[in-house]
Amino acid sequence: PVYIRDEVCDILSTLDCSKACGPDDVSSKVLKECRSVLAYPLSYLFNICHINSVFPSDWKLASINPLFKSGDSHVCKNYRPISLLSILGKVIEKCI
Repeated sequence: PVYIRDEVCDILSTLDCSKACGPDDVSSKVLKECRSVLAYPLSYLFNICHINSVFPSDWKLASINPLFKSGDSHVCKNYRPISLLSILGKVIEKCI
Protein backbone atom coordinates (compact mmCIF):
# COMPACT_ATOMS: atom_id res chain seq x y z
CA PRO A 1 0.00 0.00 0.00
CA VAL A 2 0.96 3.62 -0.50
CA TYR A 3 0.59 5.73 2.61
CA ILE A 4 -0.98 9.08 1.80
CA ARG A 5 -0.58 12.18 3.94
CA ASP A 6 -4.36 12.69 4.30
CA GLU A 7 -4.88 9.09 5.39
CA VAL A 8 -2.15 9.38 8.04
CA CYS A 9 -3.60 12.72 9.17
CA ASP A 10 -7.06 11.13 9.55
CA ILE A 11 -5.62 8.29 11.63
CA LEU A 12 -3.67 10.71 13.83
CA SER A 13 -6.88 12.67 14.45
CA THR A 14 -8.51 9.54 15.95
CA LEU A 15 -5.78 8.91 18.55
CA ASP A 16 -6.89 8.67 22.16
CA CYS A 17 -4.92 11.31 24.09
CA SER A 18 -5.68 9.65 27.43
CA LYS A 19 -3.53 6.61 26.58
CA ALA A 20 -0.08 6.29 28.16
CA CYS A 21 3.10 6.50 26.09
CA GLY A 22 4.80 3.32 24.98
CA PRO A 23 8.48 2.45 25.42
CA ASP A 24 9.50 5.09 22.85
CA ASP A 25 7.86 7.89 24.92
CA VAL A 26 6.04 9.26 21.87
CA SER A 27 2.87 10.95 23.06
CA SER A 28 -0.41 10.39 21.23
CA LYS A 29 -1.42 13.89 22.32
CA VAL A 30 1.57 15.45 20.51
CA LEU A 31 0.92 13.36 17.39
CA LYS A 32 -2.75 14.33 17.38
CA GLU A 33 -2.21 18.04 18.03
CA CYS A 34 0.63 18.31 15.49
CA ARG A 35 -0.93 16.01 12.88
CA SER A 36 -1.01 18.64 10.13
CA VAL A 37 2.77 19.05 10.40
CA LEU A 38 3.66 15.41 11.13
CA ALA A 39 1.39 13.63 8.64
CA TYR A 40 3.65 14.15 5.62
CA PRO A 41 6.95 13.06 7.25
CA LEU A 42 5.20 10.07 8.83
CA SER A 43 3.61 9.03 5.53
CA TYR A 44 7.06 9.31 3.91
CA LEU A 45 8.60 7.20 6.70
CA PHE A 46 5.82 4.59 6.45
CA ASN A 47 6.33 4.36 2.68
CA ILE A 48 10.09 3.86 3.12
CA CYS A 49 9.37 1.11 5.66
CA HIS A 50 6.97 -0.56 3.22
CA ILE A 51 9.31 -0.30 0.21
CA ASN A 52 12.18 -1.81 2.20
CA SER A 53 9.98 -4.37 3.99
CA VAL A 54 11.14 -3.07 7.36
CA PHE A 55 9.18 -2.63 10.56
CA PRO A 56 11.46 -0.75 13.00
CA SER A 57 12.40 -2.90 15.97
CA ASP A 58 11.64 -0.07 18.42
CA TRP A 59 8.01 -0.20 17.25
CA LYS A 60 7.87 -3.88 18.23
CA LEU A 61 8.78 -3.27 21.88
CA ALA A 62 6.29 -3.13 24.73
CA SER A 63 6.51 -1.86 28.29
CA ILE A 64 4.67 -4.25 30.59
CA ASN A 65 3.29 -2.52 33.66
CA PRO A 66 1.24 -3.89 36.56
CA LEU A 67 -2.26 -2.45 36.85
CA PHE A 68 -4.00 -2.74 40.22
CA LYS A 69 -7.41 -4.46 40.01
CA SER A 70 -8.86 -4.46 43.53
CA GLY A 71 -8.32 -5.80 47.01
CA ASP A 72 -5.09 -5.68 48.98
CA SER A 73 -2.46 -3.71 47.07
CA HIS A 74 0.30 -5.80 48.69
CA VAL A 75 -0.91 -9.04 47.02
CA CYS A 76 0.57 -9.73 43.57
CA LYS A 77 -2.50 -11.55 42.24
CA ASN A 78 -4.48 -8.30 42.60
CA TYR A 79 -2.56 -6.86 39.66
CA ARG A 80 -2.80 -7.60 35.96
CA PRO A 81 -0.19 -6.83 33.32
CA ILE A 82 -0.83 -4.23 30.63
CA SER A 83 1.39 -3.83 27.58
CA LEU A 84 2.13 -0.31 26.43
CA LEU A 85 3.00 -0.39 22.73
CA SER A 86 4.62 2.19 20.48
CA ILE A 87 2.04 4.66 19.18
CA LEU A 88 3.89 4.93 15.85
CA GLY A 89 3.65 1.16 15.46
CA LYS A 90 -0.08 1.39 16.11
CA VAL A 91 -0.48 4.19 13.56
CA ILE A 92 1.29 2.30 10.77
CA GLU A 93 -0.76 -0.82 11.58
CA LYS A 94 -3.97 1.21 11.24
CA CYS A 95 -2.76 2.40 7.83
CA ILE A 96 -2.46 -1.18 6.62
